[in-house]
Amino acid sequence: EDSCYSAQKLSAYINASFAMNFNDYLNKYRLEMVTARLDAGENAQKTLEAIALECGFQSRVTFIRAFKKAYGVTPTEYLNQKKG
Repeated sequence: EDSCYSAQKLSAYINASFAMNFNDYLNKYRLEMVTARLDAGENAQKTLEAIALECGFQSRVTFIRAFKKAYGVTPTEYLNQKKG
């Protein structure tokens, strides 16, 4: 609605410009928000699930699946790698 484009036109633009479908594009954006918060240490005050929900994921399962698809590890494994 905010873009003044139909869902079909917006989806076609994303497909052509970013070589991914709308859902993958949206998940990429959400995951960038999640990882920025994790890298900033927000997970010390909030659970992974709370951060994921705040970034637009609707369920824990969807979040973990998207995270693993994008980064090759689960969110917990990502955090453990950051700790060294």
